[in-house]
Amino acid sequence: MKRTKSVLLFAFFYSINVFAILPTAQISNLSGDYLDPSGQGRADYVMYEDEIDVRDVDVELEKQAGAIYLKVLDTEFSLDELPEQINDLKSLNLAGLDFESHGHDLDLKLDSFLGENYEGNGFSLKTLSASCSGTEDGIDLQDELLNSCLNSESRFQIGRLELKESGKTDVISGLLITLKQNDLYLTVVAEGKRIKGYGAVFYEGDKIRIRLDKVKYKFIPITGRVFGELKKLENDKISVNRPWIEIQL
Repeated sequence: MKRTKSVLLFAFFYSINVFAILPTAQISNLSGDYLDPSGQGRADYVMYEDEIDVRDVDVELEKQAGAIYLKVLDTEFSLDELPEQINDLKSLNLAGLDFESHGHDLDLKLDSFLGENYEGNGFSLKTLSASCSGTEDGIDLQDELLNSCLNSESRFQIGRLELKESGKTDVISGLLITLKQNDLYLTVVAEGKRIKGYGAVFYEGDKIRIRLDKVKYKFIPITGRVFGELKKLENDKISVNRPWIEIQL
C-alpha cells in the first residue's frame, strides 16, 4: 500500500508542477522515446507563444545535471528540479500527448507513458487527462497556475497505472480527482477495491495543504488506515498529521 499512496501523490502533485512551468502553448499528438541521457519524438503540431508555430516537427530531449532540455527547431526549453522518480529513469516511452494552456486554463490528455529505472523498477500509465480552470491572477506564472488548479476548479483522471518494484506490481485504476473551490473528491480502485475520499485542498504560496476528512470502502471507514500508510511517506517536504497532509514547494 505504501507504493500505491506514493504514486497517487506523485501523479497528482508532479503533474501540477509540470503545468506550472509551461507558458501559453499547444502540443498535438506528441510521441517519442528516451534512453538516458537523450531522446527524440515527433508531434503533429507545436505552438509556443509567438516563437513557434509549426506542424509535423521533431522534438529533441537531453538530460543534463538533473534538468531536462527540450529542443524544437532552434528554441530550447528547460524543466528544472525534476522529482527523483523522473530523474532516475533509464528509459521512457510517451504516446499521444495533447496539451494546451492559455490564460488561466489548461488541458492535457495522454494515451500512454511508460518508464523504467536502472534497477528494473518502473511504471506503466494508460489514459491520463487533466484540466484546470481559474480566474485569479498570480504573482508569477507558477503562482497563477497553481491558483487555477488548486484554488478554483480542476479535474484529474487516470485510466490505469501499474507500478513495478522489487518484482511486485501494484495496480491503480479509475482514479478520479475533482476540485471545486477547494473542495476535494476522489475515487480510485486499488487492490481490487473501489475507495472514495472527501476533503479539501489549499494552495498557500509556498505549500499545498490537503485536508482528508473521510476515506471509505463501500460503507466501511478506512481513514485511519490510510493515514497510517501516508505517515510512512513523510520526508523533508511532506508532513502528515491527520487530517492534514502538507507538501512544501
